[in-house]
Amino acid sequence: MGYLRPVPFTRSTSWATHRRRNPPSTEPGVDYFCPIGTPVAAAESGRVVDTGDSIGPATGRFVTIDLDDGRRVRYLHLSRRAVGRGERVSRGQVVGYSGATGYGEEDWSWNVAETGGAHVHMTVWATQRYNFGSNATLDPEPLMSETPGFAGTGAKPFEPPTVVEEKEEPTMKMMKADNRGTALVGAGYFKSLTPDQESAWAKLIDPAVQISPDEFDQVRASSVWGDADYTSSATLSPATVDAIAQRLAGIAKS
Repeated sequence: MGYLRPVPFTRSTSWATHRRRNPPSTEPGVDYFCPIGTPVAAAESGRVVDTGDSIGPATGRFVTIDLDDGRRVRYLHLSRRAVGRGERVSRGQVVGYSGATGYGEEDWSWNVAETGGAHVHMTVWATQRYNFGSNATLDPEPLMSETPGFAGTGAKPFEPPTVVEEKEEPTMKMMKADNRGTALVGAGYFKSLTPDQESAWAKLIDPAVQISPDEFDQVRASSVWGDADYTSSATLSPATVDAIAQRLAGIAKS
């Protein structure tokens, strides 16, 4: 018997879509679209090995489970979780509730053009030994056999899902924290900004979001390239990004 999908869903975007992003998703999986607050069911029995309650990182709130079959699964963007680290869970047990958390936002579901709306992102790794950002994930869908019932009364037989191959482009944001300064963040990339660059980028995107220093550090840690590089959704080179920032800084001073 295959795994249980996390939620009853209206549509999904595929693992392949995540891998075709430019740059590719650092954690390819499947997005299952559903209303915020939908109970999220464990794919199979296992033990909770990690949780996250911060909305700062791209993942938002999450729950990670080591399954008894040796694989590892993770559910992202939760509105809240229902289990803690070290807890044993059984197949179909509610481990959290769907949401739209991450990138410093409690609810980005309003931005349908870029996010598709509220959803649960499910990642599956072949083993319980892996590195985040390695792209070494499995396509969850071929492993599935059932979908949770809407009333939480069990599962219904497998039905081929509606897969929408959407163009998924990340959003660039500025984030600011006391004693940390301001950074440009998006698509797994992170670049600290000088005051002039901050002023320049503020002309192109929304003003900086104020977050706590701890959340700022989590965003930095969850980014693929740290401060070493930045590439926007338009695949700009670091040199181009800096050139734009410097040009806009000159405008800001004028």
